[in-house]
Amino acid sequence: MTSLLNDLLNSGMTTSLLPLLAQAETDSLPVGDSVNTGSSLISLLIQFVIYCFISYCTQTFLKKLGYEKAWYAWVPIVSTYAILEAGEQQDPLIWTIIAIVPVIGLISLIKLIPAYIKICERLGKPPAILWTFLLCGLGAFIVPVVLAFT
Repeated sequence: MTSLLNDLLNSGMTTSLLPLLAQAETDSLPVGDSVNTGSSLISLLIQFVIYCFISYCTQTFLKKLGYEKAWYAWVPIVSTYAILEAGEQQDPLIWTIIAIVPVIGLISLIKLIPAYIKICERLGKPPAILWTFLLCGLGAFIVPVVLAFT
């Protein structure tokens, strides 16, 4: 059992197996940088996959709207501009620049709500879909998926 425990500890799976190893003393377990690096890489990979999926969904609904530069969805700040422009909001460039400014940028996020409402109307979806997802706190992740695939 001791050699199995040592093999597991040396493989870099220390922190994920600690709850399973109730007999092990946590003070004597060698936690190295490899565990932290591994979990950071996994986290980074998950974030990248989510970003790619949301960008793809945004590009898809921008294409449905006939937006000529739907590839803007893949560029982080420019995607905000594309959504504001596709939602027929006034001064999308100014609101996009305001979105970059810390604290004040939160105000510009409020401007995205009427843009998404207009996009829902243009795609023939009831704006109630938007409000449902915004109220549950997952709107930024679910709304592009719903607009792209329904």
